[in-house]
Amino acid sequence: MRGRLIGVKRRPPRSAIRYGQDLQTKGNPMTEHLIDVRTIPPRDRHPSIFAAFDGLPVGAAFILANDHDPRPLFYQFNAERPGEFAWEYVEAGPAEWRVRIGRVAQAPRERGSSCCGTCG
Repeated sequence: MRGRLIGVKRRPPRSAIRYGQDLQTKGNPMTEHLIDVRTIPPRDRHPSIFAAFDGLPVGAAFILANDHDPRPLFYQFNAERPGEFAWEYVEAGPAEWRVRIGRVAQAPRERGSSCCGTCG
């Protein structure tokens, strides 16, 4: 399942927006670490975030801190890690944005191959 706005007919306050799948796995809340990307050079931010995500076990999460809405990162996660992540705004600006990004499913065995993974 691709990340999406869950069960909302009208747009709620940004601090309440939850994307992706449920942020709890088997009734156990995820463990979290803070990644403040403001301290990382811009060209290294997305690769660093994806490396951190790829190291997460199912059920774990980290909090991403940034100085702007990381929505483009959400779209990149949707394209590159569909069905594997959960996305929840914890704080929504204007000075600081915090997003909880969690792993809800294991990565397919052959990421980066020509198969999209939907054929089985």
